[in-house]
Amino acid sequence: MMDQTKPRHAFWNPLYIGVISYFCLLVPGLILMWMNFRRMGLPKKARLTAIVGTPILLAVVAIYIFVPKEYDDWVGALHISLAVIIGAIPYQDYRKLMDANPDHKPALLVKPVLLSVLFPLGLLAGWYGYARFQDEHRIEMLQASMEAYQQNDFRGALKLLNEVKSEFPEERLAFVNSAIVYEALAKPDSAAWNIEQWLKIAPNDEEAKEMLERFRYASSNR
Repeated sequence: MMDQTKPRHAFWNPLYIGVISYFCLLVPGLILMWMNFRRMGLPKKARLTAIVGTPILLAVVAIYIFVPKEYDDWVGALHISLAVIIGAIPYQDYRKLMDANPDHKPALLVKPVLLSVLFPLGLLAGWYGYARFQDEHRIEMLQASMEAYQQNDFRGALKLLNEVKSEFPEERLAFVNSAIVYEALAKPDSAAWNIEQWLKIAPNDEEAKEMLERFRYASSNR
């Protein structure tokens, strides 16, 4: 039931908000949906949007972060569905207000669109900065492990390489260099194990397969 017939402020077409939700991620869309209910003079629905939408949004963010890549199609479908919902839920109230106020023209979404575009751009910039920091950190640890190896500090080298494997589980050099360190320690079984773990990640790595054969041969002839 409408809280009132005459809107308090100029309001937006919710279908455009749904489009913004799709292209600019869901956070701006949810905020604009909340603002639009308030503009339409529907504070109860605005509060409900905040109360229900916030945990849903947090759950979606967790899905984006933690769901494996093989489920990307499902995540994409969820994203589209939520954008459609954000645009569709307020539409009936929007039509009622438009019918009750035939001279009213929906407000333009120029500023909200510009601010919404800044949101994914900000996330992209933040992610790029974080990825660059992580890449520099990874390179520093690999270089430090190499220096430790060259100084015959094999324990220190392995400690650093294990840290790399923990933080970057798909880093090839962490497994290969660990195998080389164990080879220097005359532990071909441990060297082979590291290569086997890497081949689980990259089963088509021919160079790693050759190394594995060498370590297995050394182990069998000890």
